[in-house]
Amino acid sequence: MAKIFMQRLWQLKVSWDEPLPSDITKEWQSYFNNLNLLNTYSVPRHVRVIAYILRFKNNATSRNIKQLGPLTSSELNLSLMTLIKIVQNECFGNEISDLSIKRSVNNKSKLLKLNPFMDKGILRVGGRIKHSPFAIDKKHPIVLPNDHVFSKLLVEYEHKRLLHAGPQALLASLRERFWILSGRNLVRKIVRNCMTCFRSNPGENVEYLMADLPSQLANFQDCSSGY
Repeated sequence: MAKIFMQRLWQLKVSWDEPLPSDITKEWQSYFNNLNLLNTYSVPRHVRVIAYILRFKNNATSRNIKQLGPLTSSELNLSLMTLIKIVQNECFGNEISDLSIKRSVNNKSKLLKLNPFMDKGILRVGGRIKHSPFAIDKKHPIVLPNDHVFSKLLVEYEHKRLLHAGPQALLASLRERFWILSGRNLVRKIVRNCMTCFRSNPGENVEYLMADLPSQLANFQDCSSGY
């Protein structure tokens, strides 16, 4: 990003001792302020793809404001929220409909014990820590299904981001923002099927079959005891 700014300054023929143009200064300050937000969520590849698609849509429909350059934290967050809304509508359509009408889910719903609620179109876990100082993602994690490909990709990405952490550390990291139904089983499955983890720690109870004895040792008739 800094290289792009330097190229733009070179194109504008701004010398080293001249003050920066106001639009360049505002854009750089906005980029600098958003740097700390990049660590608040994971950025898998499919999130970036959707972010570029949304940018293309906005640039095509907007005549005045055109978003250029690298993706910003707000664009990445919007892309992630868009994917989550799609997944939740596919898997929890009945619960979302019930919450929009009567603010409670059906008694037979698998989300009943989570006391879910809607927040800006996102289905979140309820609870009694609404007034705690933690961020909303930690107080009320986003609900995700365990049998959707998005959840699988998210767990796989987080597993690699944490340098192939174990099931407990991986689940604790995910629950900082997401609540995957039966998440412990999904996390264990992802870790168990990870080839990198298997090669580094194949297991202590693995028994290997020994090869056949060579002919020199298998010929017991030539063996004699010398006393």
